[in-house]
Amino acid sequence: MKVCKRLSETIRFLFARNWEDELSDELEDELREQASVVVREYGWHEVYAATFTYLAKNCASPESVVNFAHLYFEYDWNRKVIPSPHRFLAYLYFRVNCNPSKYDAIDIFDTLATSILPICGYQEADLMIDPRYTPELDPKIIAEIEAWKQRELK
Repeated sequence: MKVCKRLSETIRFLFARNWEDELSDELEDELREQASVVVREYGWHEVYAATFTYLAKNCASPESVVNFAHLYFEYDWNRKVIPSPHRFLAYLYFRVNCNPSKYDAIDIFDTLATSILPICGYQEADLMIDPRYTPELDPKIIAEIEAWKQRELK
């Protein structure tokens, strides 16, 4: 799927900041609003495609995927259905060498997994159903991590 240039630029802009930077309430609200507007303008399917492309092409370091994860959550996009959610989540774990605690990412990665997967129909990740669910032990995520490793070897 070809992503339009303007959409790609907007996604790049939304993710081109450090999630830890102190922003005024007004600026934070503006960025969240822009994230909502882009979804209304292009549709979630197109926005997700552009976002996943951005992630795969621009976030290769552990720090960049942790930053991406926090911003994705800040924009409330973890509440939307995505195709291949295990593949998406596995990319994050893959880029931190399956060691999110080393990069202080366990909370954000767990939050994304336990919010995205149930919305996408994977009730085994719903903490109300299984409070012991752990994304790092999810066989589907593990399989996708292995697939990312194989892609990188090519």
